[in-house]
Amino acid sequence: MKWVCSSLHVVPKSSLTIVLWHTSGASAWKNRSHSLRINSRSISLYSLSEYMNEMKQTERTSLDPSSLETIETSRNFGRNFYLLGMSNVDKNSPVCVTGASGFIATHVVEQLLERGYKVNGTVRDLKDMESKYKYLFDLPNSENLTLFKANLNEDESYDEAVEGCDVVIHTASPYVLTVQDPKKDLVDPAVKGTKNVLNSCKKHSVKQVVLTSSVAAITDSPINDKVYTEEDWNTESNLGRNPYYYSKTLAEKAAWKFVEDLPEEEKMKLVVINPFCVIGPAHN
Repeated sequence: MKWVCSSLHVVPKSSLTIVLWHTSGASAWKNRSHSLRINSRSISLYSLSEYMNEMKQTERTSLDPSSLETIETSRNFGRNFYLLGMSNVDKNSPVCVTGASGFIATHVVEQLLERGYKVNGTVRDLKDMESKYKYLFDLPNSENLTLFKANLNEDESYDEAVEGCDVVIHTASPYVLTVQDPKKDLVDPAVKGTKNVLNSCKKHSVKQVVLTSSVAAITDSPINDKVYTEEDWNTESNLGRNPYYYSKTLAEKAAWKFVEDLPEEEKMKLVVINPFCVIGPAHN
């Protein structure tokens, strides 16, 4: 399953919400609704202007997702508004969130804790963690949060955090605006890190992995009026042109290949989310 979206809107004290916006030129996607097909499902998209109008009239905190495996329509909106949730996950098993100190990940951790899940979060360094990650430990139910040190470039680095988990939410990925060596600083950590996480998942029989990819893996230069689907891949980026886009493309492809190559008895479910612009309040 692959979710293609052009914005992921995070709202405090509410569900992690995916708002599907159009990915073409700015003048187009700000003011028009479009359709998108995901896994043969026809999906209505909000334009930005429609979304903002709805937001003025709707209580966001009433939204509540139901299942990672179910596409749901919120009753609070006239058009389709799709949410992802975690209600089918065994709460006796911790959920691993890689890159737990990141923007999206922190909101994911917060919502998991609010729903009564135990969370194994990975960070790059545990030194002075009480002060460095105070915003995580200040979250409600943070007694159910355990942090583990992990490095995208180190083999077996995620083993301890993943052990005992049925679900792993992989958000960790290098994001560097200025790099001297795009391959070393962006591409290699993104691809190797994804493989390292998946190898740990395989070793510990994880049932489902949610990968935060990006619309950058779908297109480098969006074409007006083109409807993008899970069949589209970015074929233009390289080490010299948008290396971050290139890293996200290769990392996602590596994830799909890894899962496809698993023997049937070791299969895990992979869900990929492809956000574009991520907006909302930060915890740190």
